[in-house]
Amino acid sequence: MPLSPWRNNAQNPSGTPGTSADLLPEEQRRDLADLLDDSTDVHAVWRRKLDQIAEALQDLEDKGVAVLWRPLPEMNTNRFWWGTSNSANSSDTDDASLYTDLWEDMYEYLTDEKELSNLLWVYSPTDSGTPGGKPVTWAYPGEDFVDVVAGISRNDSLDIKDYETLIDLKRPFGMAEYSPTPAEKGGIPSATSKTFDARTYADRLDGSYKAVGFWVSWHSYSARKDNQDVRSHMALIDSARLKELTDRAKILSVERIKEHKLRD
Repeated sequence: MPLSPWRNNAQNPSGTPGTSADLLPEEQRRDLADLLDDSTDVHAVWRRKLDQIAEALQDLEDKGVAVLWRPLPEMNTNRFWWGTSNSANSSDTDDASLYTDLWEDMYEYLTDEKELSNLLWVYSPTDSGTPGGKPVTWAYPGEDFVDVVAGISRNDSLDIKDYETLIDLKRPFGMAEYSPTPAEKGGIPSATSKTFDARTYADRLDGSYKAVGFWVSWHSYSARKDNQDVRSHMALIDSARLKELTDRAKILSVERIKEHKLRD
C-alpha cells in the first residue's frame, strides 16, 4: 500500500512517513505513465519507494520466507491513488493499460533488477458489486505476471460474488480480505458485536467455494456511523466459536500440518 509518489517522496520514511490520506485519489488526475518515464521527477520517487520495499523483501528472502505479494489491490475501484480515476485510459475508460503497464514494470523491476525470487504475485480486485467499480478482471495483468488470484468480499453470508469469474483465470485462488459486513456499512449485528459464527468460513468454503485455498480475515477496527463510534469485529479472534472452526478437519493449522508430516 504505497503512499502516492506525488504527495510523499519517501526520502525520509521515519521523519515524514505521510498519512493514510496519502493513499487516496486526488481531484486532479494523475498519469500513471509518468511513473515509468525516467525523465520525470515522480519516476525517481517511485523507484525510491520500490527500492525500500525491495530491501524488506530481500530480508525475508534471506530468511527463507516466501511472500504472498499483493501490490496495489482494489484497482477496479477508485478507493486509492492507483484506482480507476488514474488507471483508466482517459480516452477509453474500459482500457486499464496504465495500471497493467505499471504492474508489469514493477514485476520486472523486482524480479529482474532486484533479483527477488521469493514473491508470489497476487492479483486482488474488490468485488464487482462496489458502486462505481469495474469488473474484477478489468485490470488483470495476464498470466505471465500473476501467480495467485485473491478476491475481496465482506458480507455476513460470506458470499463470493465473482467466484466463477476469478477461478476462470486459472490461477491458485484465495480470498485476500474475507469478513462479515463492516458495522459502518449497515450496522449488521454480527459486525457490531462479537457474535459472528467463525464456522461460517468453513461451511461456505467447503460447501460453495472449494477452489479457495486460503483466506485472510480482515482486522477489527473502529469507525463512525450516524455520528457515533461503532466497532467492526472483523478479526477471527473477535468471532464466536473459533475453536470449532480450527478443529474442522479441512482447516489446516500449523499443528495439523505437522501431524500430517507435510512439513518438518
